[in-house]
Amino acid sequence: MFFDKYDYKELSKILKKFNGREYKADNCRKQAAGFAAEIFQYKLKTYVEDILESSKCDV
Repeated sequence: MFFDKYDYKELSKILKKFNGREYKADNCRKQAAGFAAEIFQYKLKTYVEDILESSKCDV
């Protein structure tokens, strides 16, 4: 669920409206897997390496 204003009041409103039956557990797990620490670390490392590699060409 999305909300525009990032504060506890808005989050509270969204959570009160939340209906878990609207979501499939497998889809939620698949989406959450994209935020796993290992994936984040790999993507960050790759990004930094790409930046460093591309900056070598500019020197």
